[in-house]
Amino acid sequence: MRTITIRVRAVDFAEWMTAMRVWLDQHQFEPSKFKYAEDGDELVIDVSFEADVEAAAFSARFNGGDTRGTSIPPPAARPDISIDEADVVSSDGLIS
Repeated sequence: MRTITIRVRAVDFAEWMTAMRVWLDQHQFEPSKFKYAEDGDELVIDVSFEADVEAAAFSARFNGGDTRGTSIPPPAARPDISIDEADVVSSDGLIS
């Protein structure tokens, strides 16, 4: 299982949730786990996937490919990235 962590401003949370749900539905991905926690004026969102390719595509779309959880602009400001364009990290840590 691979977990993608995203930090968003609390005021943008609803926009992010909507954008993530629409994108997940369009790609027919189903996260295995979802949780969020408050951190000051931000929310930390953890979304886990069983398939590395799904996690990589989700991270590329909503986290700029970063798995460390840095704050980025709301999803409306980011282009969509196809699954083929996303880097996939194998269990040995290599990007394919």
